[in-house]
Amino acid sequence: MRRCAAWAFAAPVRTRSAWEHRRPLQDGRPRSRGLALPPRAARDAPAGKGLPPVLLFQATEDAATPYEGGVAMRDALPGLKLVVQSGGSFHEILFHGNACLDDTFTAYLRDGSLPKGNDRIAKTCAPEPDPDPVYVTPPPAAAAPAAGPLARTDPETVRGLLR
Repeated sequence: MRRCAAWAFAAPVRTRSAWEHRRPLQDGRPRSRGLALPPRAARDAPAGKGLPPVLLFQATEDAATPYEGGVAMRDALPGLKLVVQSGGSFHEILFHGNACLDDTFTAYLRDGSLPKGNDRIAKTCAPEPDPDPVYVTPPPAAAAPAAGPLARTDPETVRGLLR
């Protein structure tokens, strides 16, 4: 078995460095000096005074950000306006063809205008329709039988014959 010339030296160095990292724990010394410091006093929650109003968009069926989190944020921040897409299940709800949501957001960016609702939910928008399915191959009803020498080797044709 052949080894490089530095092999015998490299093994003890690795072992030695591993022991150096463990030594403070074995000697009974604290692992970190910061552990002995007393805890800091709790900070006050930010009030948001002087800040512009916040506009929050939330879909009711979004798995990434649950609807309950949007409502909790609405309760935590005074002056927040919550715009809800009722029945929406997508995380990205803006600029996907829903004029109700897009117009509300564009007006907020343009001049800072907010929906007029004063309730828990400032505005409710309908969900966008589900997209039409995209077929990689033609749908089964529109499939035409292949012609020529390719028909015998084409996997789709062979599957059609076996059905």
